[in-house]
Amino acid sequence: MYKTILLLVLAVASLGPMAGASAAGAEPGAAPAGPLEVHPDALERYWLPRAAEMKRRVSEARQARWSRAGMATAVKLDYTIDAQGRVRDIEVAETAPAGASPEWAVWMLRQHRFEAAGEARDPVPVRTWTEMRMGPPPGARPGGPAAARIDGSSEEAMQDSLATMMAPLPEAQRTVLLTALLQLAVDGLGSEAEMRERFPDGAPSPAYARSRVDGMTREEILAEAEAASRAEGAPRLVLPDADASPRP
Repeated sequence: MYKTILLLVLAVASLGPMAGASAAGAEPGAAPAGPLEVHPDALERYWLPRAAEMKRRVSEARQARWSRAGMATAVKLDYTIDAQGRVRDIEVAETAPAGASPEWAVWMLRQHRFEAAGEARDPVPVRTWTEMRMGPPPGARPGGPAAARIDGSSEEAMQDSLATMMAPLPEAQRTVLLTALLQLAVDGLGSEAEMRERFPDGAPSPAYARSRVDGMTREEILAEAEAASRAEGAPRLVLPDADASPRP
């Protein structure tokens, strides 16, 4: 799972757009019928980005979903800045490669807020566009069974992705994987006594268990389960000896 997706964003290109004009046929000084069409190069005449309010942190689960969807490396977005400086009505104009997911770019653009430029007497809603590009990952993603990841977005998705991950494994290694999943399901819940108090039925919720492993590969699950089992006060499940079930 890529934990550095946001570090790969090389440029959140021009959040500011170009020359605009009042609606055709409008009287001088009359309010336009809709947002003023403005090119990115001229956006600073009307609005300036408040970069300090950008929220670039993304949960690992969301990053994993973006990876599974096949992220676009370049996205062109049309959007509106309303009178309060908020981004609205985002539309995807272009993606490269075609058909790839633009979700990461839409998410980042939604975080922007703007403030009226100094020469603007009154806030003017504008319609503009921006291009956002992402650099290549630091290395090629693995292929084959090693690349299979858990999809924790729903119970059905979890079952399907786990079945895909387990299909090529011999029985002994399936047992190792299932034990590791159980270990992670109780990770961070404290001692057995604390867990019984928090979960009277004796088990964490399925949603918690899914979120704990969402987006993880088999190797990541095994490594994290081993680390979790060694944490002080953590419930420890006995993981089968790795030597008895060597990984491919």
